[in-house]
Amino acid sequence: MGTEDAGDADSLLSRCGWYKENGDRTTHPVGPKIANPFGMHDMHGNVWEWCNDWPGSYPSGSVTDPVGPKSGSDRVYRGGSWYRNDGDSRSASRSRYEPSLRFFDRGFRVACVLSGSPASSGGLKVAQGGAVI
Repeated sequence: MGTEDAGDADSLLSRCGWYKENGDRTTHPVGPKIANPFGMHDMHGNVWEWCNDWPGSYPSGSVTDPVGPKSGSDRVYRGGSWYRNDGDSRSASRSRYEPSLRFFDRGFRVACVLSGSPASSGGLKVAQGGAVI
């Protein structure tokens, strides 16, 4: 089983993410689970990740990286956490809250593209890395 399989089936979630049934009630360092096809680890569960998006309805039809409203009072967070069930551990799982509030299972991911990597020259592969804070 390769990284192309990470996150494609519910049965693989324990190999690529942290959620209520395997998270031991704590946040985990990034890296011990298998990477997704972009080389990023622990993108399912672990901590809900705050996004820069203001919440709004998705447009109808097929879209790539839709942009939400230009302002709002809440921010989007997505991806589930070690505190929630496996059904929330999807990139499409999202909710909203006031960004000034803090929670034990919310955070953000720092990711970078290494110089000379395929992503730095327009490819899709993202350098392995990140930190959950």
